Amino acid sequence: MKSFLQNNPLARFLIIALSTYVAWLIVYEAIMPEMKVKDDFDARISRIAADSGSAVLNLFGFNSFRMEEGEYIIVGIHEEDSDSSGVHIGPQCNGVSLFALFLIYVLAFPGPWKKKAWFIPLGVLAIHLINSIRIALLAYIQKDYPEYLDLNHNYTFQIIVYGFVFFLWYLWTSRLSGLNLQQNTSKD
Repeated sequence: MKSFLQNNPLARFLIIALSTYVAWLIVYEAIMPEMKVKDDFDARISRIAADSGSAVLNLFGFNSFRMEEGEYIIVGIHEEDSDSSGVHIGPQCNGVSLFALFLIYVLAFPGPWKKKAWFIPLGVLAIHLINSIRIALLAYIQKDYPEYLDLNHNYTFQIIVYGFVFFLWYLWTSRLSGLNLQQNTSKD
């Protein structure tokens, strides 16, 4: 088995990635709730995501608001002549699962640890920024085009955000890992 893993980098990557993902799920979905820290962890990350989304709105001149409602943080744009509504940020939307998927991929994929040490935090920060922009845009859509909120939340921004994570994976795999993935295809 050891020689198989040494000679098969794809199998080694898949085993490391899968076992790390299973470990993450056990910690996040079983151990953290049992220790009564998951809700607090998710709430803190949701607050950070909401504050960042609100900051993006303010940066572009909108008068944003943020309020808490149970396990959700609501971010929206104040409207002068009507009731303000916003988007709900909770554990599903705060970016934690994206951070974990990105982190697991880079850790499992071969490459120098010095590059991983700077690429992982930079990648997590970039994912957080994309998520903050997503939250701000969804709050804008909720305010001006609420009929398009579900479409954009469930499809458009899913494709954009996951596409960005795939781009980071591609960047790591093809440019930063140091592996030569190009095979010589010239014919003699």
